[in-house]
Amino acid sequence: MLQRALITSIVVLFLGACSALKNGPPSESGDAVIVVGNILTMNPDRPVVKSMLISEGAIIGLTNQEILIPQDDEMKVLDFRGRTILPGFIDSHVHVRELGMDRIKANLVGVETAQDIVDRLQARFPNPESGVWLIGQGWDEGA
Repeated sequence: MLQRALITSIVVLFLGACSALKNGPPSESGDAVIVVGNILTMNPDRPVVKSMLISEGAIIGLTNQEILIPQDDEMKVLDFRGRTILPGFIDSHVHVRELGMDRIKANLVGVETAQDIVDRLQARFPNPESGVWLIGQGWDEGA
């Protein structure tokens, strides 16, 4: 699963970088692709490798050894010249500040009455300071 996520992520990086390479981007047709660079694997046992072999959209080999790049027109080579290749980041479209702010608010998801709101605020803020606002989030008046 990690390898499939890694390859999917790296392909996005390849598309931008491949335009500068004479061989063009890797294809999904089963062509083998050798990628050379500082590749972060997200595997604590082997966090960085120098090259990987991709075939039919899957990573089939990782190595830190120097590899001889074949002079084969069928073999695509993406040489990142020592640049670092990161796994992709999947954005679930969370506004980080709001996510953090939600953690300090009372959770009001599913409340049905004003008393439910009071109960949740009291549970979240058992000893509020005088004059400080008690803030909740998640109440849906349409539910």
